[in-house]
Formats: sequence, C-alpha cells, structure tokens
Amino acid sequence: MSLKNEQGFTLVELMVVVAIIGLLSAVAVPNFKKYQARSRTTEAKLQLAAVYTAQQAFYAQYNMYAGCLNYMGYNPDEERANRYYAIGFFSVNGRNSLIEVSAINSGLNVSECTAGTIEFNSSGGNRGLYYAGKGVGNMIINDQNKFNENTAGMKPNVCTNTSMGGSSGFGACVGSQEDDENMTFQVGAVGIISKYKMTGATASGFNINHNKIIKNPQNGY
Repeated sequence: MSLKNEQGFTLVELMVVVAIIGLLSAVAVPNFKKYQARSRTTEAKLQLAAVYTAQQAFYAQYNMYAGCLNYMGYNPDEERANRYYAIGFFSVNGRNSLIEVSAINSGLNVSECTAGTIEFNSSGGNRGLYYAGKGVGNMIINDQNKFNENTAGMKPNVCTNTSMGGSSGFGACVGSQEDDENMTFQVGAVGIISKYKMTGATASGFNINHNKIIKNPQNGY
C-alpha cells in the first residue's frame, strides 16, 4: 500500500488552531464568569422582595415600619451557608414613644421589637441584619463593618421620604416613623459575588425601599 498521497496538518496549521482556541477562551471565560456573577444577583432581589413583603404586612398591623425582621417572620438563617448576600439594616432610628404605645395597643410585643435596636449577632426576636455564609475565596460579608462599607449597606445621614424615596438615595435604615416624611425604610443586600470585587466597598449592593424601588449602586462584578 502506498502512503505517498496521505497528508496531515503542518506545525503552522496546528499553531494557528491553538492560537484561535486560546483567543476564543480569552474572550469566553471572562464573559462566562461575569454572567455567572450576574446570575447570583437574583438572590439579592428575591431576599429584598421578601423583606419588603414582611415590612408591608407589619405596617398593615402596627402602622409603622421597624427593623425587627425576625419578629416580622423574615429569617433566612437556615439558608445562610448558601447565601452570598447579607440582608438587613445598618441602623434603626429610635421611635417616638407615642408611636410605640400605639403599636403596643395594636398587639406589638415590645420585648421582641425594641425601638432603635438591631441585634446583629443574636438569634433573638429583634434580628435586623442577617450575614452571608458564602462568598469568593475567604471574603464573605459576615460582619456589620463589611456591610456598612458598601453604598447599599451604609448608614445614611437621614432616612426620610426625601432622601430614600427616589432612585439616588442609598443605604440601609428605618425612619423614625413620627410623620409621613419619616415613615420609611430601606433594606440593604450586600454580597461578594466576583473575584474582581472582593471588598465590602466594591461588593454587589442592592436596596429596596418602602416605595418598592429597587436600586443597584454597586453591581459587584
């Protein structure tokens, strides 16, 4: 049998193929990682929607918003190991005593929903901030300071309709509830979802407020 007419790839042709594959990988891999990180933001939106629903149900009963999320029925701790985002508030303004008395008369358990308090590390009834259990590498939003470093989790100077009602006011807080201007809340969600954004300040951050406006001051990927 003659092999004279059989041909194969030359070294140059193989090198061209390898170069093309390398080029395609260089473009495709970062885009895939970005898509993967973007898909993780769905978690934040779902959690914020759940907090919003809990707040509105609480308001319907007690005529005010508050920071005691566990008391409202929102507690994502069982899923903490799988959550990228810390969810909740950095600060809660103290409530006017008359407002609190009115809420107590409506059935509020004040020992489970204390004015102006957030128990960050306790599993008690007044829980207002739930840390993440997952991140990238060893970076996880698992303490109050990392949450507060982010635009979405920071403590704003004021927490009013004027500051939190629009699309540009960021931060996580509950208003004093003393009048319409202060009858507000804004929840924060902060998570490490990309190896390119691995600090509290650069992490992914979302907010939702009492007007159901969702904001994304930091995409985090």
